[in-house]
Amino acid sequence: QNSPFDDKDHKIYGGNKLRKFEFIFGEALKKKKKGIITLGGIGTNHGAACAIISKELDLKCELFLSLQPISWHVQRSLLLFHYFGAKLHFTKSFELGVLKSIFHRLFHPKYYLMSIGGSPLFGIGTPLGTIGFINAIFELKKQIDEGVLPEPDIIFVAAGSTGTSAGLTAGCKLLGLKTKVYPVNVSRDIVVNPKNLIKIANKSIKYLRKRDISIPDVQVNEGDFNMIKGYLGSNYGVKTVKGQKAVDLVYELEGKKLGFKLETTYTGKA
Repeated sequence: QNSPFDDKDHKIYGGNKLRKFEFIFGEALKKKKKGIITLGGIGTNHGAACAIISKELDLKCELFLSLQPISWHVQRSLLLFHYFGAKLHFTKSFELGVLKSIFHRLFHPKYYLMSIGGSPLFGIGTPLGTIGFINAIFELKKQIDEGVLPEPDIIFVAAGSTGTSAGLTAGCKLLGLKTKVYPVNVSRDIVVNPKNLIKIANKSIKYLRKRDISIPDVQVNEGDFNMIKGYLGSNYGVKTVKGQKAVDLVYELEGKKLGFKLETTYTGKA
């Protein structure tokens, strides 16, 4: 309970994306890009965060959005996209959104193409977002060393694009922690699977070692994490009874007092 809340790491919008954006937007600015292209479902937290940070940094934001069930969370995200000036492109499927975003980038070279969730897609793309969560484990290790909290046995995390869980797993491996990451699949199996997590984690470690040879020469393998399936429900973004019950329970136990409420697409299922 003494560790920092990632929902408090920005004055407007928190969550896990800002750790990724610290490095991804840094690269976009370094390359003097004038805008960001990214994609997700129509209620994407990633897209909302991207729109907010883009406006703050005076960058344009173009979102390629695929269908998902309408909920209060989705409606809120759509309002946020509009309020923060994102240009929206709607597609019927995730796969079509990927193709359209790539095609759009070809004709807009001054835009930076950020993959879904700020994670490499099928291992293709920058590992910078994942490195944000290797950083998170270094913060955790500092807290452990200072006696703020004991070393965790397990970290549960919702896995939508696998970048966050890959970074956490890589960080634990690099620092030799006994902590094991349990990614909970809340998205498509083609994106969230052990092979993809391993590929992203090892790509991130390789990126760091290329820049600093003192980084340990380790490889993430399937024994370093435990991917959990069975909580997705019928599809991405579709509420489940268990997920809703979990959201309600956490709100009653902690959320009401501390002023937060989880949602049913990611955290409720994890």
